[in-house]
Amino acid sequence: MLIMSRTQYQSSGRLGGVIGFLLSLSLVYGVLLFPIDDGVSITNWIDWFNSTDGKLQGLIVALIPAYIALILFGGSALGWYFGSKIQSYFQKKSKKRPKKL
Repeated sequence: MLIMSRTQYQSSGRLGGVIGFLLSLSLVYGVLLFPIDDGVSITNWIDWFNSTDGKLQGLIVALIPAYIALILFGGSALGWYFGSKIQSYFQKKSKKRPKKL
């Protein structure tokens, strides 16, 4: 039976937010720290930034924490959104059931 109280619905929305945050955190961790076919990793980025002098590279380095925060916030927000959609679906489904006498 999938009838849940209001606090359980709210906690499932929060759980979706936490799961989305953790998934986006693993995405950031995997892309930045582990090389993909010797392509993107922190060590390769640092070598590239040290090898060239330019304002563009400095700007990109300064914005990396903003990119990471945006990805983490976006993942958390998407997880919360889809978690709340799922809980509202089950809430509507539980309301349509006939009450037992």
